[in-house]
Amino acid sequence: MSTRHWLLATLCATTLMAGCAGLLQKPQSPQLSIAGLSLVGGNLFEQRFVLKLRVQNPNDFDLQLNGMRYKLELAGQEFVQGQTNQPLTIKRLDSDILEVDAYVKLFELFKQAKSLAVNGKVPYRLTGEALVGESNWHLPFDKQGEYDLSALEKLKGFQMLPNGPQ
Repeated sequence: MSTRHWLLATLCATTLMAGCAGLLQKPQSPQLSIAGLSLVGGNLFEQRFVLKLRVQNPNDFDLQLNGMRYKLELAGQEFVQGQTNQPLTIKRLDSDILEVDAYVKLFELFKQAKSLAVNGKVPYRLTGEALVGESNWHLPFDKQGEYDLSALEKLKGFQMLPNGPQ
């Protein structure tokens, strides 16, 4: 093989390996936050909520979300946990909303409401893992924050609990 052909073959092989290495790079974990929580139904034993999660893609390439396991804690107590296999593609350096069903037992909901009414601020923690890409990378996420419910109490006729603290 001539030197010219050897150099061309080496250049092609190097380019191909560099391209493949980029495809096999493990993506950064998506960043999640709570975008909304709506009660959509229920009965005496459990209530059904729709939990809206904002999923942000910090990567410089589209992120194919194939599923997710999650747990939401409010005021240090587990509120809901669940999983979804709903696919979602988040464009590079962009975000989108993922809606998932969440079920809560009535007794747990009453315990949560009592602890939420104490100071009007609700610390939350959203943890879990996203299943991403064709190889189903398991990418963990952990988001903590606090919601101030005092603005809700200023709405006419709104109370956290009937006969709750004034």
